[in-house]
Amino acid sequence: MFNLFLCKSLMLAAMNLEFSPGTLLESLLLLAKGMVGIFVVIAVVILLVYLLNKVFKGDAAAKE
Repeated sequence: MFNLFLCKSLMLAAMNLEFSPGTLLESLLLLAKGMVGIFVVIAVVILLVYLLNKVFKGDAAAKE
């Protein structure tokens, strides 16, 4: 039980949360880079699916 309280107090001491306006722009730029990365990956997956459908479209019609 003491270990739980010790862990909690260490976590609270480590989480010294302060608002720093100087790092806000840095954080927003990092957020924007991450979101752009996600959208790029989604676009690549959509493009690959589209190309695979174009390439293998003739095979499905030939089987029927």
